[in-house]
Amino acid sequence: MFRFIVIVTSLVPLLAILFGIIENARYVSLPKPKYLGPIQDRSPSKSNEFGCYKKPLSIIDYSWVSSSKLFDYIALKHWHFKSISTPHYFIVAAVANFNYIANAFVYVIDRTNREKQFYQYASRSILAQTIKEQAKSSIDGCTHFYRSSSEYIRLCYNKNEKVYEIDANVPMNDGLQISFDFKIEFSSEKDQSMVLVYPVGENRPVYTHKIASLPARGKINIGNNNEEELLDGISSMDWTLGYSERLSRWKW
Repeated sequence: MFRFIVIVTSLVPLLAILFGIIENARYVSLPKPKYLGPIQDRSPSKSNEFGCYKKPLSIIDYSWVSSSKLFDYIALKHWHFKSISTPHYFIVAAVANFNYIANAFVYVIDRTNREKQFYQYASRSILAQTIKEQAKSSIDGCTHFYRSSSEYIRLCYNKNEKVYEIDANVPMNDGLQISFDFKIEFSSEKDQSMVLVYPVGENRPVYTHKIASLPARGKINIGNNNEEELLDGISSMDWTLGYSERLSRWKW
């Protein structure tokens, strides 16, 4: 059974190309992020109002996209990334859901260690079975990658407290168990963001919300060491949902 799932998963990119031809999903030259006009000091009113904004959209609704359920399953992609930098640690947690597969990773770098000690976790889930929740937007709901009570990542926005919440507990590549719990202050009314809504092809919109330098506080536990409280962190966030191009590159 497992071998069958692996074979089916490996065929998905080929099916995506074939189905794109069948659906006549012809690539067209439409506006890309740097041609979206001036930055507007508001949020987009809907998910097809292409442009640059300073405030996020509360719910990403792609019901207007005229494509089949199979095309949605293959082409719609979700990316949820959080990072926290403190004088002691640099911490990253991320979940990527492509429907036919999901990836999650965590890494922690000890900045006080002369050798910059590096802890890493990465996991892949066929057919995205480990995705238990997916946020409706960057300011509504949770993204939850869950294998067990000792292997999960949960990324949420708490509307009442106006904070992002990160809760993770994962086994690292050297056998150590690392858990951390952080709150990141963010108010869409007060804080400025970078929000882009843009097309990559006919009926293929993408929405992305990025922000940096947010105050963060929390705690971390590495292995059998005592829990450490971290109060003076700075955080960044990248939340994207859209019909991304089959070949996408990120320049960090």
